[in-house]
Amino acid sequence: MEEKTIKLIEGITDSFDCKSGYYAKIFLNYENKTVIKVFKSDETFDHCKNVYESEVKAYKLAESKEELKPYIPIFYGQEPSIEIFSKNGENISEKYFCDFNYKIELVEGEERKFGTITGDAAHYFPKLFLKAGINYYKDSSVFLDDKGNIKKFIDFATQEYELIH
Repeated sequence: MEEKTIKLIEGITDSFDCKSGYYAKIFLNYENKTVIKVFKSDETFDHCKNVYESEVKAYKLAESKEELKPYIPIFYGQEPSIEIFSKNGENISEKYFCDFNYKIELVEGEERKFGTITGDAAHYFPKLFLKAGINYYKDSSVFLDDKGNIKKFIDFATQEYELIH
């Protein structure tokens, strides 16, 4: 069976959105409730590879831990074939490391950095992450439910890879 190439567009429509992070672009699909994170080729290959592999490993570790699993989006893994286009239709895949991608469940709601969270959650979740072997969570983003409780975490990794220029 032939692999289907996923075509992503750097633009906004009723069904799709694109947001930019430091190392990656985030392609949101509101129709199928998924997000694909694709690493940009602005940084070195090795650095992006390390960050990507650390994030993927962390998602796999988190989904294997009963205490953490409810607090992470569903992790679908890597899309085997991706092309990225500008909103004008130009193929701009060379601006990305297209193999460094993964798909997760789309989480909506109020988003904050974990470092801004106080109270019991600020002490409870670090213990869970560390116990699972996930050592980089301080800069994670969290989505809150309507009562202000943490619903889901994104952007965590087994370790931090700082880029030194």
